[in-house]
Amino acid sequence: MPRITVIQPFKFAHGGHTVEAFEPAAEPRDTTDECAEIAVREGWAVLEGEERALQAAPENKDAARKRSTKAPG
Repeated sequence: MPRITVIQPFKFAHGGHTVEAFEPAAEPRDTTDECAEIAVREGWAVLEGEERALQAAPENKDAARKRSTKAPG
């Protein structure tokens, strides 16, 4: 099982029916491969060991405003 450090709250439905709520925390936690893959891809979490890279990266406050989740058209 991969370990992730949650940086943004989210909920994940394991197997499509068992919902688990994740809250930001400093300690990594175990989760399923599917949950870890989606959480990392969406920016809700980082894989264990990658926390330092996140802390070392310069903060881009404009990035969130530029990103849109709405479909074009």
